[in-house]
Amino acid sequence: MTQPERKYSYTGIIRDLLLNRIIEPDNAYFYFKHNLAVVFDQLFQFGQENLSEVCLREGYNIEPARFYFCDDAEVNALASRTNGHSTIEINRGTVEQLWDVFCHRSILQDPELADYKALNDFYEQPPHNISIGYIMLQSALLFTFYHELGHLVQFANQTSAAASLDERNMAAGTRPFEFWYHIVEYDADQHGAQQSAAHVIDFWSKLPEEERTNENLSRLIVVTLVGILGFYMMLLDDPETELYFYERTHPHPLIRLQWIYASLLDRISSNLSEVNVDNSAVLAETLRILDVYFRHRNMGNIRARFHEPLFQNYQWIMSYIAHVLATASGPQYDHLITNTIHRRPRVES
Repeated sequence: MTQPERKYSYTGIIRDLLLNRIIEPDNAYFYFKHNLAVVFDQLFQFGQENLSEVCLREGYNIEPARFYFCDDAEVNALASRTNGHSTIEINRGTVEQLWDVFCHRSILQDPELADYKALNDFYEQPPHNISIGYIMLQSALLFTFYHELGHLVQFANQTSAAASLDERNMAAGTRPFEFWYHIVEYDADQHGAQQSAAHVIDFWSKLPEEERTNENLSRLIVVTLVGILGFYMMLLDDPETELYFYERTHPHPLIRLQWIYASLLDRISSNLSEVNVDNSAVLAETLRILDVYFRHRNMGNIRARFHEPLFQNYQWIMSYIAHVLATASGPQYDHLITNTIHRRPRVES
């Protein structure tokens, strides 16, 4: 990891949020003395540049928009529109806990991860200087940022003066079930997946030509999905939670994995004509690898619990997803990012 160039002042952003009464003084987390300060700063610089420059240039209509970290040890993220300001907030605990799950080097000695060690050895060399675990961490954090950005666009396309959505509220009984919650989460997931695909393509492009194989592309997709799914599985109030459909404020993470993967692969396929990926194999491999990481951290046996139910409930899952997609395309959801920003002609770099 390298120290990012500090284009934006984190203290300046916090000062602006306090002056405009967007956040409380004890809400902001100042990460400068944290042992993961470089990770926090890389994410802040990327996120604020995206909000201040990319979103403005592409007409997202969310400005002024600010990104900051909340001083909370739980895994969570939040998008808000308050007093005319758009904000994305990620808890410091999100960074800390994802790092703890994915970035322990010793895990790559596990024989079950042998196929990923060679890929890791490549990325650990200059100029990348990152590990497969760090790519998982980065994938989870960037997807989370893009997902929250999707919510900001939803807010901007509506007339309400204030709005707020956070990820922790997927626990049972947090709020009464309403299907529209699942629709807006699907929509934000689509934005997260579409934008995350660009990072997979970037990683892929930096592999030596002889290593740009379908197998390595599949592994990079798996690594990305492991990070994203890991974040959502950590948000479940109970790791023993079974598959559910029309419940809670957020769809079940393993159902979300289906549409996230489909959208991710669609974007990758449009850029890499040589792509040839086995969908069912990638999804099964994602569960297998996340299971290895979670077992090493004593966080439960994901594969044993969900591998069979995913296939046994395939028809129910597809029926639920079809209902979500059909509803999201209706006129009452014309504020969604998939019905606005994503409908514009795409200009690939």
